[in-house]
Amino acid sequence: MTFIYQSLRKELINYLLFTLALAIIMTGEAFIFEYIIRVASQKSWADYLLMLVIVLVFLLSQTVIYYLQQALTEKLSKLATARYKERFFQKMSQKPLLDLQKEGKGNWISSLTLQMELLQQSYFYTIFWAGYLVCQLLVATVMAFWLNPLIALMALLLTLPNLLIAILGRQRLEQHQGQLTIANNVYVRQTSDLIEGLEEWKVGQGQEQVNQRFQVENHDLLQKQVKVLRFEQVIAALNQFFSNLLYLGAWIIGAYFIIRGQLALPTLIAFSQLLARISFPIYSSSALIAQYISGRKILHDLEAQLATTEPTGTRKLTNLKRIDLLDYQFQNKAPLQVSFEAGKKYLLIGPSGSGKTSLLRHMLKLADNYDGDILINGQPLESWEDKSLYQHIHYLPQFPHIFAATLRDNLTLFQKNMDSDKLCQVLEQVQLKNWAKPDKLDLLLGQGVSNCREANKNG
Repeated sequence: MTFIYQSLRKELINYLLFTLALAIIMTGEAFIFEYIIRVASQKSWADYLLMLVIVLVFLLSQTVIYYLQQALTEKLSKLATARYKERFFQKMSQKPLLDLQKEGKGNWISSLTLQMELLQQSYFYTIFWAGYLVCQLLVATVMAFWLNPLIALMALLLTLPNLLIAILGRQRLEQHQGQLTIANNVYVRQTSDLIEGLEEWKVGQGQEQVNQRFQVENHDLLQKQVKVLRFEQVIAALNQFFSNLLYLGAWIIGAYFIIRGQLALPTLIAFSQLLARISFPIYSSSALIAQYISGRKILHDLEAQLATTEPTGTRKLTNLKRIDLLDYQFQNKAPLQVSFEAGKKYLLIGPSGSGKTSLLRHMLKLADNYDGDILINGQPLESWEDKSLYQHIHYLPQFPHIFAATLRDNLTLFQKNMDSDKLCQVLEQVQLKNWAKPDKLDLLLGQGVSNCREANKNG
């Protein structure tokens, strides 16, 4: 995560400044209350009018700083997520194609959409929000010791139960969050699988069975969610009890010192307000830890998706000379011994399902469900770098994907500064003469543009 924070250095400095300012002005409410009580006891209208001006200025300043700090916190969490999302997509695009396919498109879509949204709220926003609460806790503690060190020390002792709850419940909460994350991933995969097979189970009259399967997956996810929620509510109830104990305990301790003449009522009121600023971060610690654990688990899973890289020791293919199939076998068919030499043309003939497309996919490392060996220039296929391999072996899928972009972008794969005349020539060569016009190149395509897709297949 260092690269994210380095790229947001300016925003982080502003965040720290506004966070400190907000912590000071929020805890400063305690002294405003003390000031109001003292003015009321003096019964002076001049002091009263001055107090109104001071309070009004204080409220306006507090509102402005609160708005700026909260807006910056939201902005930082979104910026950090955007930076990580860009890095994730870049790292994903560098993975071997076979690994990408094994992971499944549904998982990658989930990672770049749902998981990123959860990461923003549970990880990045939690970190920045916790940063403010820690700052508020420190400022309020310093002010409390400045008012009365003895009462402040006693009050801090009363905060220990809340801290112990957060620490002791962390491990169990982490386990529950891990189980929930796994259940959520399974739910996404299973739901994506059912949606992908929409045509099959609709035509095959399998609605009832599919609905039952979906209900089972949904119920399993709900059970995990309820389990985590129940544990979090227990923690919240205990935190509420000990927070009330802290607040009322401070008043009881303060009353004792007032009776002994060692403390004034305005000071006790100010102290109680400081305790509210101390207790809230501690009270929130369990929920913050739960959110952070959830976010960290999401981050760990996202990083695990990117962990596998191309095998070490792969070489760049600079010149393709020949491809050899040695005892190549697919789906228990007869082993195949054949060589393809560069510069020659070959025609693969066979009935549907005989493995023609699979052979091409195996050569491109799009699948590895075969036996035998595929050699490139006499070396195993796995020893060659994917990127350089694709520079020498080209493959046009039977059902090519049309991006939701312009025709130009689909032809160039989003490369810029491509000559329009050359693109039109390519369209004419593949029998797409109706599209071979400069004004057609900037036409938006995507789902539903079936005429272009069919023309491409037939051409």
